[in-house]
Amino acid sequence: MGKGCSCASYKDLELLRDDITTRIKQTKKLRPSLQRIDGAEGKRDALYKCESCGQLWQDSIAWGWDTEDDARYLFRVPTVSVGEWIRLPFVRPHELLAFAAAVERVTEGMTEKDEPCQTIGCTRRAVTHSVFCLRHHIESLQKIRSVQLLSGRWFPPYDQSGFAPP
Repeated sequence: MGKGCSCASYKDLELLRDDITTRIKQTKKLRPSLQRIDGAEGKRDALYKCESCGQLWQDSIAWGWDTEDDARYLFRVPTVSVGEWIRLPFVRPHELLAFAAAVERVTEGMTEKDEPCQTIGCTRRAVTHSVFCLRHHIESLQKIRSVQLLSGRWFPPYDQSGFAPP
């Protein structure tokens, strides 16, 4: 860490509402020490870099977040070229949190049935209240926007496998 750099004092976000709310508040203090490097003003997300230590940060807005202030927040991201980041920003922690809650809500009490999934080529068993296995059931809900679609580049500590049903 460089002189005057505070990057290390900001931990990776846990997928908890309180962590994201706290980071929204912390962002006002952190952002002035960073330089915006994506050059894509007006975009939903922004990419910043700490001039002191080189750490990259993505700035995103937590749409619909219960906060009196601006709901923009920064989170640490791995090194990526600006061009690659513009093509595909990183997944947003607040969306991962919302997705996990939605999946939990729609799958509560579901169990596997003794019937096959109706997706051609799938060998898994269907779940209750559906003709599909859990994975294909969630995908069908995403198609009708009942469950949020996740978009973005996956990165540690957020593992895509934890958000994809078996």
